[in-house]
Amino acid sequence: MNTLLPAFSGYGIELEYMIVDRKSLSIMPIADKLLHKLSGKYVSEVAHGRLAWSNEIVLHLIELKNSNPEPVIESLPLYSRAKFDASMVSLNFWAQG
Repeated sequence: MNTLLPAFSGYGIELEYMIVDRKSLSIMPIADKLLHKLSGKYVSEVAHGRLAWSNEIVLHLIELKNSNPEPVIESLPLYSRAKFDASMVSLNFWAQG
């Protein structure tokens, strides 16, 4: 979406996930490596259609969010269970692979 929205008229959701080892549950500080595998370069955010993966603070935290504010909350792609599940499968593949 390239249309500018007035202040407080757009919606966004960020779901934050801690990256941990599947067996020990120890944190895995690899968010930068995951984003590098997905994009081919070191970046803080990788867009995938209307969704994006990003890392802001610590390397064991990654978030899934909508790339741009949406004028109608029901239009957020995060409400599409299939898209969300596919994103999680992709991230788990890269983290454990």
